[in-house]
Amino acid sequence: MSKTEIVKYPRLEIKNFGPITEAEIYVNDMMVFIGPQASGKSTIAKTIFLFKSIKEDLFELISGVIEEDNDITWLVGLNHELKSKIDSKLKGFIDVNTLKNNFNLKYFYEKNKVIEICLGSSEGEFSNFSKNIEELIEKIELETSIFRKEFEKSKKNYQTGLDLVSLRSRRQAFYQKMEKRINSLFTDDRLPLYIPAGRSLLSSLSEPLQRILLSRLLSKDGKNEINSPLIDNTLKAFIERVNNMKGSFDEFKNLQNSPYHSDDVVKNFHLAKKISDKILNGSYKFTPNGEKIVLNNLENTTVNLSFASSGQQEVVWILNQFFLLILNSEKVFLVIEEPEAHLYPEAQKDIVELICLLSNLNGNQILLTTHSPYILSSMNNFIYAGKLGKTQHDEVAKIMNENTWISPERVSAFFVANGKIRDIIDPELELIKEEEIDSASTLINKQYDQLFELDVHEELHRQI
Repeated sequence: MSKTEIVKYPRLEIKNFGPITEAEIYVNDMMVFIGPQASGKSTIAKTIFLFKSIKEDLFELISGVIEEDNDITWLVGLNHELKSKIDSKLKGFIDVNTLKNNFNLKYFYEKNKVIEICLGSSEGEFSNFSKNIEELIEKIELETSIFRKEFEKSKKNYQTGLDLVSLRSRRQAFYQKMEKRINSLFTDDRLPLYIPAGRSLLSSLSEPLQRILLSRLLSKDGKNEINSPLIDNTLKAFIERVNNMKGSFDEFKNLQNSPYHSDDVVKNFHLAKKISDKILNGSYKFTPNGEKIVLNNLENTTVNLSFASSGQQEVVWILNQFFLLILNSEKVFLVIEEPEAHLYPEAQKDIVELICLLSNLNGNQILLTTHSPYILSSMNNFIYAGKLGKTQHDEVAKIMNENTWISPERVSAFFVANGKIRDIIDPELELIKEEEIDSASTLINKQYDQLFELDVHEELHRQI
C-alpha cells in the first residue's frame, strides 16, 4: 500500500493463511474474486464471513445465558467465551496444524476496532480483540448479567397469564436492545449468509437420503459437532437453512401475494421471478411428495428435483434464497461460491443480473467467487450501465432495468493466484479489465495460432 493511498474500512489483512501469503482487502459492497482452483478464493471468502458472523456468535452467547435454567456464573467472561467460539469456527474450515507461526489475520471494523487471529500463547488459542472491543463486550456482559438476575427473579414471582406475557415482552425488548448494541459494536447490521459450492449435494439426493443426511449433520449428540470431518461448516449451515426454508414454498403463491409487501418489493420480486424462471427453465415447487421443478411451456409437467439437470440442482436454492430475501426485505452480507456452476453462458448473465438486483436492495453486500469469464463480462455490463445511467438515464433504461445497475464505486474485483491478490479494476474506465477477462482465451488463441502456423508451414513445404 502506498503512503498516499486512502485506507478505507472495513478492511481485512491476511498473512500466511492457507494458500494466501499476503492480501489487503477493503470490504466493498460488491466483491468478485476469480482465479485458478485452490488459489485461495474460498479461503478469503470464508475469512471475511468469519469476521462478519462474529456478531451472530456474540448474540448466541447472550441468548444462551438468558435461556439457561441454572444460575448465571461467568467463570472466564464473555470475551473469553467469544474468542473460544471464533477459534472453534477457524478450526472448522482450515487445518490449524498447517498454520505457520507467522500467520496473521486482522479485520478492521473501524480504524481502532480490530479483531486479530494469530498463534496464541496457549495451544488452541488464536483470537485477540482490540481494547475498545473488549471494553464494549464487558459492558454487554454486565448488562446481560443484571438482566438475567432480574428476569430470573420475575420468573419465580409471576402469577397470571398477563405476567407471563409481560415477561416475554421484557425478554424480547432486551434482545432487540442487545441486537442494536452488537450491530453498533461491529458497525454492521447485515445478516451474514453463505451459499457454498457443492450445493447440488442436497438437491440430487432422494428425499429419504436427504432426511438421513440432515439428521446426522444437525444432530446435537456431540458426534457431529461443528468440526465434523463429514462436511464443510458453510455447507452444513446452508443445508440446515435450506431445510428450514422449504416450508415457505409450500404456500409460495400466498407468500408473494401478501398485502404486507410494498409496491417496490412486489415489483422487484416479479422481476426476480421472471429472471429466475428463465434460468431454471421452470419454477420450483415444494409438495408433500417432495421437491419439484414445474417446467416452462409444458403445462402440468413436473420433474423431481433429484432427477433435474445439474444446473437446475446447483442454482435452485440460490434463486429461492433470493426470493425470500427480497420478499422479507432482509439486509444481508451474502457470499456465493461459483454461481455459474453447470449453467449455460446466457444463464450466467441472468444470474449476475439477479445478483446485481439483490445488491441494490436494503444496503446488501455480496461477495462472489468464480472461475467464469462470463460472470466478469456480465458484471461489467451492469457496472457500465450504472456509469452511463448517471448522464443517459432514459436511454440506458431501455436496454437494462435500472434496478440492476451497479455504481462503479461499489465494486471491487480481484485475481487470486500464487498466494496474492491483484486488483483487476481499471481505474480510468472503472470496469473490470478486459485483458483479465480474456486471459484464458488469449492462451487458447495463442496455441491455435501456433498450430495454424505449423499447418501453413507444412502446406507450403508440400507445395514446394
